[in-house]
Amino acid sequence: MRAFWALWPAQWSNGLVVCSEIERLLPSSGLLGSIWQRLPGAAQLQQTCSMATTKRARLRKQMTLHERRVANLRYCQERAAWRRQLKELRKQWLQEHLDKVSARKAQMQLARQQIAQLRELRDANKQQDRERHKLEREIRAAERAVEVATMRANSAYRQELRQETIRNYQEQRHAELLEASRSWITPEALQARITAALDNPATL
Repeated sequence: MRAFWALWPAQWSNGLVVCSEIERLLPSSGLLGSIWQRLPGAAQLQQTCSMATTKRARLRKQMTLHERRVANLRYCQERAAWRRQLKELRKQWLQEHLDKVSARKAQMQLARQQIAQLRELRDANKQQDRERHKLEREIRAAERAVEVATMRANSAYRQELRQETIRNYQEQRHAELLEASRSWITPEALQARITAALDNPATL
C-alpha cells in the first residue's frame, strides 16, 4: 500500500485526471474486495477517487476542447509512466518473493542435511556404545575367568602344601617312632622271651 501511494501522481488527486479508471481497477466484490476493504487507506483512496471524479466533472464543463486534449494526453502519459513503475515494482516484488522462497528452500535443505548428519552421528554413537559395551562384557568375562583360575590355582597350591605338610609330618613321626622303638627291646631280650614262652606255654 505504501508503494502504491508512493507511485500515485500528485496531479491525480486534484481533479485534473479521470479517476474512474482507478476505481475500475480496484477490487469491489468477492474475496479480494473484502480484503481490499480491510486494508488501511482503502476507504480514503475510494473517497479521494470519488471526489476527484466529481471535481473533474465540474471542471470539464469549464475546460475547452484543447485543454481537455492536453489534460487527457497528460493523463495518458502519467498513467503509462505509473503503469511502468508499477510493473517494475511488481517485478521487484516477484523477485523478492522468489528470493525469499529460494532462501527458505535453502534453509530447509540445510536443516535436512543437519538432521541427516545428526542422525548419522547418533547412529555412529550408538554403534560405538554397543561395541564399547561388548568389549566391557568381554573384559569382565576375562577378569572373572582369571579370578576363577587364580582361585583354583591357589586352592590347588594350598591343598598340595597341606598334603606335603601331612606327608612330612607322617615321615617325621615314623622316623621318631622308629628311633624310639630301638630302645624298647633288644634282639637278645626278644629271643630270650620267645624261648621262655616256648618252654613254658601258658594255657588260655
